[in-house]
Amino acid sequence: MPADSLDLSFLSEESEPVTGGDDLARLILKAQEHHQRAVDQLQLVVSQTDAGIKLGEGDDAIVFEKDSDRCKGFRVGVQIALHIIGEFPITIIENEEID
Repeated sequence: MPADSLDLSFLSEESEPVTGGDDLARLILKAQEHHQRAVDQLQLVVSQTDAGIKLGEGDDAIVFEKDSDRCKGFRVGVQIALHIIGEFPITIIENEEID
């Protein structure tokens, strides 16, 4: 489906406060941790320029040799993914901080 046919009117640059209990806060913290682990793994792929890349295990593994065009291209793709993923979009703040 083309992006111009999607209804994106619900998206806003401004954040809206949402209140919830401890269960919601724990869920958000777990999601933040998961997001950070994924970002850290992707950043490791980008930073390890002195090594090749192996995706998978055994005979079915895909291997990009160090300094090959495919390895460089894969790293560029990961950098683009990191840019798109960005920071985790939810922040937990204390009730007193909400105006």
